[in-house]
Amino acid sequence: MSLSIDAKYNETKESWVVNLIGDLDINSSVTLKDRLNDILDQKESDIEFHISELAYIDSTGLGVMISLLNRLDKNENAMVINDPQENVYKIFKITGLNKVITIRKEGERIDG
Repeated sequence: MSLSIDAKYNETKESWVVNLIGDLDINSSVTLKDRLNDILDQKESDIEFHISELAYIDSTGLGVMISLLNRLDKNENAMVINDPQENVYKIFKITGLNKVITIRKEGERIDG
């Protein structure tokens, strides 16, 4: 499965809202990284991911998230991940990224 990326700037929240659908893997990670860099070049801001339909993430996808987190931290911006599927959440937990990235399920903060 490929990755669908929908990114919009929310003026009210003053943040990017990014919906990811599909698989974030070696085949799609460069596309996502390029897209995220493009939107942040337009406007540096927080990023809120909605990933309830992200079915899979591998190490290259995690690498994109870490790279993004470093860029956001450098500019004093934040990343929030909303509604990960259980298998995706487990990857964040196993790698310890749940301790440095805010993760929410159904609006409730569970990590980060």
